[in-house]
Amino acid sequence: MELKIDIKERELWASKDNSTCLQKALPEEPVFVLLARDATSAKTVVHWIGDNLHRNENELRDAFECAMAMKSYRERIKKA
Repeated sequence: MELKIDIKERELWASKDNSTCLQKALPEEPVFVLLARDATSAKTVVHWIGDNLHRNENELRDAFECAMAMKSYRERIKKA
C-alpha cells in the first residue's frame, strides 16, 4: 500500500499539477498546516478522523497513517 502523506518536498514538487491539498484549496480559502514536530499534530488528525467518519474509507485510512507517521517522526526527533 502506498502511503499518501504529503511531506514538504512532495507537496512542493507536486504543486505543478494541482494534485496536492494546497493546490486543491480555492485561492481565497484559508488553510492550516500541521507540522509533525508539533506536540498535538497527531492527536489533532485523530480528532479530525472522529469528526469525519462519513468520509471515504481511504481518506480516513490515509489520515490515520499520517497521524502515525507524525507521531513516529516526533518521537524520532525527540531522541536526536
